[in-house]
Amino acid sequence: MELTLSQMMSMITTFNQGRLDYTTSELSLYCNIALTELCDRVEMQSLDSTTVSSTTSGTSSLTIPTGCRFITSISNLSVGPSTLERTLAPTDWAEVDSRETQVGAPIKYALYRDQILLWPSADSAYSIQVRFQEQVPVLTSSTSTARVDAKWHPAVAFRAMALAAGARNDLEQEGVAQARYMSFVQSVPTDMADKQRGRPSLRPAWTRRNG
Repeated sequence: MELTLSQMMSMITTFNQGRLDYTTSELSLYCNIALTELCDRVEMQSLDSTTVSSTTSGTSSLTIPTGCRFITSISNLSVGPSTLERTLAPTDWAEVDSRETQVGAPIKYALYRDQILLWPSADSAYSIQVRFQEQVPVLTSSTSTARVDAKWHPAVAFRAMALAAGARNDLEQEGVAQARYMSFVQSVPTDMADKQRGRPSLRPAWTRRNG
């Protein structure tokens, strides 16, 4: 069931015995915290994104995509699908720094600040695909809806109820709301499970092309 920010805030006050001492900004904050926590707990396919960048000879790093929350995989699309080196292996930036300079098809990557370090440095033009999860969009207006599958919207509301109750030191209500949240999250099939069963996600992942 799709819920707007306004509807979730109304659920919070109703659950917490109709309290009138919550400000709109406070309730909005709890909803956004709850949404972020949920996305940390459950990987949302609606936040999946892909970017493809082209290297040139000597390219040793790429810029982490704008709005990236975390990277799930990096692949060299210029290498055959059956080749082991198609998917780059993650490593530590210190290991990349400690290796002697080499050129070739990149087989490893490391993250350092806003950069994706490649090893070895590219010796030619390669199409490097980065799959990542986007930052969780903030709910701002009263009519905003969380950009995750609507099946997760009640979970956001339940967790926000717990946060709101805890902020007023209402431990009983906090416990009830948190139990509802945990039960709900555990009972709802993940986006990946839905995909495997043929149910479409909220929207398909999209691809950016750079370079």
